[in-house]
Amino acid sequence: MNTQILPIADESELVQASTGTNSQEIDAAFKEFKDILKSIDPSKKRFEVFSDFVTMFACSIRNSMAGLNKELFNQDIEAEYLSIIKRYKPSDVQKFPQLCSLIVILLNLHGTPHDVLGDLYMDLEFGEKYKAQFFTPSPISELMASMNAESMAQVIRDKGYVTASDPACGAGSALLGMVSELIGKKFNPIQTMFIEGISVHDKNR
Repeated sequence: MNTQILPIADESELVQASTGTNSQEIDAAFKEFKDILKSIDPSKKRFEVFSDFVTMFACSIRNSMAGLNKELFNQDIEAEYLSIIKRYKPSDVQKFPQLCSLIVILLNLHGTPHDVLGDLYMDLEFGEKYKAQFFTPSPISELMASMNAESMAQVIRDKGYVTASDPACGAGSALLGMVSELIGKKFNPIQTMFIEGISVHDKNR
C-alpha cells in the first residue's frame, strides 16, 4: 500500500476545539499553500494539479482506515491514487505531502470545522474560470446552520442523534457549518450526527 496512513484525531479534541482564529497565521499558511501549488509541474493547468491533490488526499484518508481494519483497504482507490501520482516527477511528488500538512494546519488554526478547500478553490478563481462549480462562502453556511442549531439540538435530545443530507455538498461547507454548531452546543458530532454528502463532478467539464 502506497497511500499514507493518517492519524485519527481524538474525539475529545473535537468537542474542546478552540473557536479562536489567528488571521495572520491563516493568511501565511494560505499563501504558502498557493505558492507550493503554483510551483508544481508548470506544464499542467493549476485546476488539474489542485484536483489531483484533492483526489489523492481523499484516497489517502479513505485507505488510511486500513490501519484500523485491513478489510477496509480498497484496491480501486489505491489504483486511482497511483494512476495520478505517477504523472508527476519525484520533486513534485514531495510537495503533495506539504500541501496535506498545510490543509491540516489551516483546519487547526480555524479551530472549528471550516471549508478550507472551498476557500482555496474560490481564491484561486477556479469557479470563475471553469464556470462549473461555486462554493458557498463559509459565513453563509455558518449563518444557515445557526438558524437551525436549536432545532438540531432538540432532535438530539429527543432521539439521541440528528441526520443531515446535502445533495450538492461540494467540499461540505453547509455540513461543516452544522457540525460547528453542534460542537458549540457541546455535542460530539461523532456520536450524535449522521451525515450524507452527495456531489457529482464531471472531470471533463
